[in-house]
Amino acid sequence: MLRLFSRFVFGEDWRVAGEYARWLILWLAPMFCNVPASLAARILRLQRDLFLVDVVLLGARAAALVLGGLWLEPLQTIIALSLVGALFNVALVGYVGVRLRTRAPAASGARL
Repeated sequence: MLRLFSRFVFGEDWRVAGEYARWLILWLAPMFCNVPASLAARILRLQRDLFLVDVVLLGARAAALVLGGLWLEPLQTIIALSLVGALFNVALVGYVGVRLRTRAPAASGARL
């Protein structure tokens, strides 16, 4: 169905862009779940951990682009970039979830 839509609406020239978008959604979908996790991490005072994740993520994305540009086809490079982003986003959400569960409960009757 998607191919029929893109073929008639955008034309055959946009086929490659559709393939890229299909793989990039793997990276973008977990990113929407990442926003609440990032905010919760700040509330839990995990800024140092967020910074380290961002630095490693930057390096991993740069490596995916550079190594993919040297040895892979463009679509394979997009797939590698998307998978790196998705894995890091899922890992961050999981990490913050674990930290939220292991956090000591607030004292009864305590005020913010």
